[in-house]
Amino acid sequence: MRKLAIGATLAVLGVTTAAMSIASASAAPTSTASNSVRVLHLISHQTSLQVIDIGAKGTSPGDQVIETTVDFANGKQVDHSVLNCVAITVSTSAFDVLCHGALIFKDGQVEFQGETTFQTPFTVAVTGGTGVYQNVGGQLTVERTLPGTTTDVETVRLVFFD
Repeated sequence: MRKLAIGATLAVLGVTTAAMSIASASAAPTSTASNSVRVLHLISHQTSLQVIDIGAKGTSPGDQVIETTVDFANGKQVDHSVLNCVAITVSTSAFDVLCHGALIFKDGQVEFQGETTFQTPFTVAVTGGTGVYQNVGGQLTVERTLPGTTTDVETVRLVFFD
């Protein structure tokens, strides 16, 4: 059960990391349909992972996963990310977590959170930001494209509210 949970967690984290590093036109967000919507394509590489067994021994509700990544666009590192997930329900067939994290760029941060079972692709909400990302919302979609790795492909759709 613990191996299943750790494997699922690694898969989700890898997907998040890979998504952040997929090539993008530039390190900065690029405009799409309007000036208020920007999309980042990133490849994310996991740099650390820690699973914290809280409560009942083995994989159980309340356990935490903490991950860090570096994210790339067009082969250049554009940010680093942090992620904390808490297990909500755990069974032999499912690992449901609530995650919160941040993409940390040199000119601000993008905060995200949401529930997932790490089945890819999955999408969580962009809940806000700082710096040039102040007043941002949107969504982060993660897809594992490289099976058996800790690399993910991420698409970050940012909506800037005036």
